Amino acid sequence: MIDIEYASAKAAKTQASLSRMLPNIGGSRAGIRRLLARVVASVLLYAAPAWTMALDRSQEIRRKVAAPYRLIAIRAISGFRTELEDAALVLAGMIPIDLLAREMAELYRWSQEKGRTPPEDAIRRSERAATMATWQARWDASEKGRWTHRLVPKVHDWMERERGEVNFHLTEFISGHGGFRDYLYRFRHEAAPWCPACPLQRENPQHVPYHCPRYESWTTQVSPPEEPEDLILFMAESEENWTSTNNLIVRIQRDLRRCEVERRIMETA
Repeated sequence: MIDIEYASAKAAKTQASLSRMLPNIGGSRAGIRRLLARVVASVLLYAAPAWTMALDRSQEIRRKVAAPYRLIAIRAISGFRTELEDAALVLAGMIPIDLLAREMAELYRWSQEKGRTPPEDAIRRSERAATMATWQARWDASEKGRWTHRLVPKVHDWMERERGEVNFHLTEFISGHGGFRDYLYRFRHEAAPWCPACPLQRENPQHVPYHCPRYESWTTQVSPPEEPEDLILFMAESEENWTSTNNLIVRIQRDLRRCEVERRIMETA
């Protein structure tokens, strides 16, 4: 257990140091953030073939390994600390660390059996395909991050998209963890989750851009698909679609934040 204890402790320190360099707004773009996140993954995977079996035996070990990985994934997508692990890893395009460790262990086992280092490319591709299939099945079966799953159902398609980077405001929308009253209510920052313009309708990422009259004139200028499930495909079709839709989401999220600040001022007046 020395290897995994050392790796998880070092990864936690590395993650904390890198996180200070990655504010939600401003700072490095998504590509650089993902590159820095790989540093934490590399530290965690130190001697992985030797300790992978321990993941199945100890929940505490799984938590120690997963914690810094989740946090650096959140930094990679410029998200809040409340982001759910499953959704954060998908949005960051970061394969779950336990699956990466098992993949490394399988490749090491193959190398030992065949006496070849490194393994052949075909073996690597086969193991990666199996890893992705397991991740996809886990994402489909998860009870968490279901709004994100509606927008990003296929992890491979999301990771291999030809264009588009996530940012703070886009992450707010895709994850639902942002300036929506429904989200703020869950964490006791609002007295109620309802939209101020639509009685008994929760102010969440499905309602605001698709049904709320406050933003109807903004949305019609972009004309995104009517169903949320088609939004990411629409955005990825062209640079123009991605930019215009991203700008719409940024505009809406900033306005929601403005409304929240105004409410706080009125509450303390």
